[in-house]
Amino acid sequence: MIFDDLNYSQKQRLAYIDFKLLFVGRVTRNEVVTKFEKGMSGATADLNLYKQFRPQNMVYDTKQRVYVQCDTFKPLFTHDLRKALVKLANQITDGFDAIGDVTFPFKLLVN
Repeated sequence: MIFDDLNYSQKQRLAYIDFKLLFVGRVTRNEVVTKFEKGMSGATADLNLYKQFRPQNMVYDTKQRVYVQCDTFKPLFTHDLRKALVKLANQITDGFDAIGDVTFPFKLLVN
């Protein structure tokens, strides 16, 4: 899959997964379902798509039923660290600074 072939919504969901892994260290399928109002199969597809671009970034913990960040983690997106830290300090973990509402204010790190 080529990143440029993804639609805006797919990029939003991938940026959210990337944000959660980078700053929280974990992400669940249910978080993707809740945030984007998608079904479980759609969230699973998004997590699998993320793994296609960054297979070394996360592993599924079957006991906790959560994807956790690996030691080999390398972000898929460049996130605005200052904004992310403010959001995390206020317990807001949406990752939308990396994707924005109108444009994509992030730098893609993969080709």
